[in-house]
This record gives sequence, structure tokens and C-alpha cells, in this order.
Amino acid sequence: MAGQVRSKPRSGPGALVHYTSGSIGDPSGVELTLDAIAANVTSVLEVIDPSASDRALSWLPLHHDMGLIGMLLASFVGFGSQYAGGGHFTLLEPESYLRDPRVWLRRCSEERVTITAGPNAAYELAARFASGPLDLSSMRVALVGAEPVRVSTLERFGRRFAGHGLGPTVLCPAYGLAEAALAVTMSEPTEPWRRARIPGAAPDDDGTVVGCGRPISGMRVRAPEIDDRLGPIMLDGPSMLTRYVGGREVPRDPAGWFVTGDLGFSCEGELFVVGRADDVLVVRGENFYPADIEDAVGVGLDVPASTVAAVRAPGGYAIIIEQRGGLRRIDPVEIARQARVAVAEAFPAPSAVNVVASGEIPRTSSGKTRRAELRQNLA
Repeated sequence: MAGQVRSKPRSGPGALVHYTSGSIGDPSGVELTLDAIAANVTSVLEVIDPSASDRALSWLPLHHDMGLIGMLLASFVGFGSQYAGGGHFTLLEPESYLRDPRVWLRRCSEERVTITAGPNAAYELAARFASGPLDLSSMRVALVGAEPVRVSTLERFGRRFAGHGLGPTVLCPAYGLAEAALAVTMSEPTEPWRRARIPGAAPDDDGTVVGCGRPISGMRVRAPEIDDRLGPIMLDGPSMLTRYVGGREVPRDPAGWFVTGDLGFSCEGELFVVGRADDVLVVRGENFYPADIEDAVGVGLDVPASTVAAVRAPGGYAIIIEQRGGLRRIDPVEIARQARVAVAEAFPAPSAVNVVASGEIPRTSSGKTRRAELRQNLA
């Protein structure tokens, strides 16, 4: 997963401008050529391998790359005459999902859906709150991406719906970003998802992370091998951006690789993404990763990890917890105490635990935590 950049520079007029999520700063416009988008869609379809009997369903907003490119465009092309020559695509209004997240799997069950996609948080909510009779035995591809994919979420979702026909290879973690049109790596729908231990994780820390699959056709990924320490993830390939709209410089290393700002490692050709380099928590000289702490708090409080944020703060790091769901009935002081207990075994004590009202953790339009904004608020 390394080497020198070999692709030619992208050329031609811009066909689409879409925006980065803005999780580490203001969203930036990414210009993509038609050829870049076509290359990404084609490579995604090679992994999904659509057939005329497939039925895809998406509630994802079309202002997001997974909704527009990954589901809408990929379905139109994949079910066209050059590929499957048939198929069915259902597009739900995002508002219907926001009003009642249970509608997603309910419709998948009713329509015998075979292909769907969503961010990690959607699978976590489904595992906790889906109700009623469901039959997911027709499902063969459920892409998980758009934000860090958590081991705890995939395990919970798999256990929750194994008795409803969900097969062991359905969940397909993936990694991508707006600058690559959409996908960079994808798991094979015919293989169970994998995990690996984070290099340098403390012995008493579970320290495992989800594998996001191998690079799709044409994409090249540079990341340290698992025997090394973590390192930056860098990319090149035919679906990379032409430029940022507004003049922002495209981050590249001296050899021309696009520098993503994410940390990770590779193992047997598969990419494992740990998190954003800017989000790493350094406490007494040791590195810790927000997702691990958020998972621990979520388990300790029995709430979705998406309602928790861990960010750098004066004196170390702070934990922010939204008081929603069952937490509304618990005193904030008690919530903070339980959060400290949840992280005590594997992590340093937080310098602060703040309990806030539902909706007060700032998020991007795709649901990612805006950690930079939280850090500024705590400074």
C-alpha cells in the first residue's frame, strides 16, 4: 500500500463541486471532473457487483457524497444496461428517517432490499431502537462509512439482527472522503469484517479498530504496515479532486501523495483507520483516541457513543455528554460520575466532564462531531 505516485494529473472542466464535512474546520468546496466521478462509481460497482434482482434503498441526503454518488449515481449506473440491466432503487426523504430512524430497516424488510448504506451512527441507532418484525435475510451489502466505524457498533448490530436473517458478511465497512469523490477502500461483501489491534495500544486497553477493506480499483493508499507505529494515510488515484474551490492549497507530500490528515495502518493489504491526526489526545506523553473513550463512556452509560465527544482540553481532555434518551432522568452530577468510572480502567482521568442538552454537541451535516469547534469552546 505504498510507493510513488503514478497517476497523471486530473484534467478537464470541473463537473461537480461538493464539500468536505467540516469536522476539523469550515467545509471546503472540492472540484471533481466527470472522469473522476465516473472512475469512482465504476470501481465501487466492481466491489458491489450489482444484478438485475438487486433492490437498493437509501435515506441519505443528496448533499452528501455517500447519498449522491454512493447510492443515487451508483444505483442509476449499476442498474443500467451496461451493468446489471435491471434492479430497483428506493430513495426515501431524509426527513422521514430523522422523524423515525426505525423506518430505514422497516422499509428494507418490507421491500426485500439487498443493498443499503449509512454512517456508523445510523447502525448504532438501529441496533438500539429498531422494533417490530423484521426480515433482513435478503440483505447482502450494507455499507458503513462517512464517519469512523466502531467495533462496538458492528458487533451490536450483528448480534441484534442475526435472528432476523442478517448474514455474517453483510456489513461492509468502507473509507472515503470528498477529495476522492467518495470511496477509497471497501470491504468485500462476501467476507466478514475484520478488526486489528492498534499499534502501541496499552496492554489493558482493548485497542482494536475496524478494517475498512482494500483499495478500490485505481486507488492507491499509503499507510504504515501494522508492525510499525501509526502514520498518516495518503492517497492517489483517478478519482482525486482537481482543486479546492476558493484557493485552499491541496495538501501533498513531496512525492505528490494527497495527505488526508487521518491516521491509520495497513495489514495484509487492508486499511485500518484510527482517526484524525488533529483529534489525538496526548495525556502525560501517551496518545489516546477519542473514539475509544467515547465507546467506553457509551458502554458505561448504555447510550450511543454518538452522544459522547472526547476532545483536547486544558489539563488533558474533556468528555462532553448529551443528556438525551434515558439520561434525561439522571442527575448530571451522577452522569459525570458514571462517565469517569467508565474510563477509569483503561484511560487517564478526564480533566472535565460536561453534561449538555440534547443537540448541543456541534455536528456536520453528515453527523460527524465538529471537534475543532468543541475545542475552541473549551479553551
